[in-house]
Amino acid sequence: MATTAKTTEHTINLRRHWTVDDYHKMIEVGILDEQDKVELIGGVVVEMSAKGRRHNRTIVALVDAFSAVLPCGEALLAPQNSFLLSDDTEPEPDVAVIRGPLERYDHRPTTAADVLLLVEVADSSLRFDRNVKLPRYARAGVPEVWIADLTGEGGVERYTEPAAEGAYGSVARFDRGQEVVSVVLAEVSMSVDQLLGQMTGADGADAVRDAQEGD
Repeated sequence: MATTAKTTEHTINLRRHWTVDDYHKMIEVGILDEQDKVELIGGVVVEMSAKGRRHNRTIVALVDAFSAVLPCGEALLAPQNSFLLSDDTEPEPDVAVIRGPLERYDHRPTTAADVLLLVEVADSSLRFDRNVKLPRYARAGVPEVWIADLTGEGGVERYTEPAAEGAYGSVARFDRGQEVVSVVLAEVSMSVDQLLGQMTGADGADAVRDAQEGD
């Protein structure tokens, strides 16, 4: 099993348990840069899956849908922004809705306490999002998480009522033809078809190809 990860011309030791401070120092000295698609999860620098066509389209659809309904200034849309979850975890969800106003972040990072709702778009990353990231979100008290499942016919899973032991007390799934409704943000209701796009005969093959691109 590999114990190092290559990022550009640098090598990171995976046996070491990295803190968020360590992670930011690696960015400051150039070991990591914006070209490195990584996030810190449980003390490990994890390479994020490449985003295929359907993944990118879903992120755009989410941003468009949230932008149309979020109350101005009270809730802010933060797509593909990292936030401080714990002293050894700084994930970068595909979309997050955080508390406003923007000025509250002028002199401090975004933390789990600021997050109202976040969305992970999952194709090849589905197992990792469910089994690794989701329990950490629950332990940190993130009140609502959506997983936009791009595998198969697709759907959106909604997780609410986080518990300190790392599980969500309420789980619901919304399939095509249904509306996914937020529990935390009463004004948010979106068509699953709108978010995931209409399936065509070629989309099954596209889903497989996109998952392979993300591996």
